[in-house]
Amino acid sequence: MFLSSSGGVGATVLTALCAWHLTMRNRTCALVDADFTAGGMDVTLGIETEPGMRWSSVSAPLGRIEPRSLLHELPEWEETVVLAADPWNDIAPDWWEVDAAMRALTEACEIVLVDGGHADSEHTLRMHAGVRVVVVELSVLGLARARGLLMRLKESHGSGGRHGGGKHGGGVRHGGARTRQGVFQGGSSSAGTADIPTLLVGIKPAAAPRSGVVTVEEAEGYLGSPLIAVFAHDRSIGKSVLSGTGIPAVPRRYRRSLDALCDRLEMECRNE
Repeated sequence: MFLSSSGGVGATVLTALCAWHLTMRNRTCALVDADFTAGGMDVTLGIETEPGMRWSSVSAPLGRIEPRSLLHELPEWEETVVLAADPWNDIAPDWWEVDAAMRALTEACEIVLVDGGHADSEHTLRMHAGVRVVVVELSVLGLARARGLLMRLKESHGSGGRHGGGKHGGGVRHGGARTRQGVFQGGSSSAGTADIPTLLVGIKPAAAPRSGVVTVEEAEGYLGSPLIAVFAHDRSIGKSVLSGTGIPAVPRRYRRSLDALCDRLEMECRNE
């Protein structure tokens, strides 16, 4: 699950880029927008006019959704199914509908990448992630917000999760039955989440590309954990997303950082 304490940092775009990168590695992925109050992943990706199910249409009266049927109902982006939030319809899903949809996707796909927004939703906090990716803006305010988010995650899950930004870290516990490898693991209970690894990813602020940026060393010292990757703001993606045409391509300069992040995500999936 990808989380960010700062709006507009690019967590949704990063989640999508990771899915695209993993798909190019022949992994079957799904993208899920779990920001139920301010989401709209389909708009960010430029597929808002594509037919298909959004969260407001999800129904699971018996607490179960057939995996293949759900896949066929969802729109696709770059060979990845997308379950987007549509808060403007003012119909938030119930927790059992969220749980049923996530279980179905984890059964049907190898990796499910979830954009959890600011983790300020009860549904988001109930989700049992196999690994968390906290996106940190490399600014003084961004670091303060990130540390607050990490503390909130720790408090919501009892003893919290271990940080695993670097090359270290062990396996992942998961709840729920009949799950496959994934960034999200089926089951809504928070029991057994103490060992969920938390990866930190740095994003350089768009407004100050050359000044006002906190160094990687300063960020790691303040947060007490290494950053697994650092991304700079890409103007072409920003312009394309704002114009409604989505993400045109994976920027060449992102590939090394995406490799490092996706390598770690795949490693955590194998460890479970």
